Amino acid sequence: MIYTWYKLIRLVRQGIKFTAYTTGHNPRRSHQIMGCLEGMVSFDYLSEIDFAPYILKQVHDPRHPTPEILYDGFPVLHINSFLEHNKHIEDFMPAYPCDYNIDLKTNRESDEWARAMLGEETFNLVLYCSSYQNNRNCNVHPEPGFWAELAVLCHSWRASGRPLKVFVIGASYDSDLTQHTFSKLKEMGVSSKLLLDQNFYNIIDLIRNADFVAAYESGMGMIADVTKTPCLEIFRYQEGTRNDKAFPYLGPINPEGLGNRFFPFFYDDEISDIKRGLKDK
Repeated sequence: MIYTWYKLIRLVRQGIKFTAYTTGHNPRRSHQIMGCLEGMVSFDYLSEIDFAPYILKQVHDPRHPTPEILYDGFPVLHINSFLEHNKHIEDFMPAYPCDYNIDLKTNRESDEWARAMLGEETFNLVLYCSSYQNNRNCNVHPEPGFWAELAVLCHSWRASGRPLKVFVIGASYDSDLTQHTFSKLKEMGVSSKLLLDQNFYNIIDLIRNADFVAAYESGMGMIADVTKTPCLEIFRYQEGTRNDKAFPYLGPINPEGLGNRFFPFFYDDEISDIKRGLKDK
């Protein structure tokens, strides 16, 4: 949804409002973004649809959809198909350049919760490692030790002497690796807190107010990008090919953040390679 809003925000700022629909298959995470994006007036699920007919279909103006991008009368903005085929986000809806300066609206309660949770004297790191299955499916790192060591590595790189405090976040549907990573951090003596199934507003404000985010490739990295929180995110390849210039999942990220506050690393880089990469920044 955030990817699409980088494009639609220009229409929103012209006074246009959107009703958003998405496929209704589990785990139905998209509802969590409802209310956070300026210009979204309502949100609902459709029955599961086959996206195959909409792969790489170009959308010129969602207000005047052509028949080939319509599903049951709704225009399908299938931006992911562009990213997954090594096409840059600017190639999608080319008439509307990206505007990365969008806001994620929360509320005072979530901001107060996050500020109370974070320590003023500590280096506050939010860690999201997803599940064993997701990491295996994407050939990433299904090892608690990797994610725990990554948190410690980020701390040594960025903390300026402040003690580390890690907030391990996740949901009930991907809590296995999350809980084991939390246990590994405790074994290592790292101050940690496990936060499962938190209100989405709380997570946004936790990331917004944290010092750093380390994450499996997911919406958590996108939240960090929007809130301008420094982030290291582990990326997968598409179709087994590495092409740093055309890598699809760099497309949605604000280019001003790359190498400055957003640091992508790839799944087949070992921890020693990540250390060398961080030293070069």
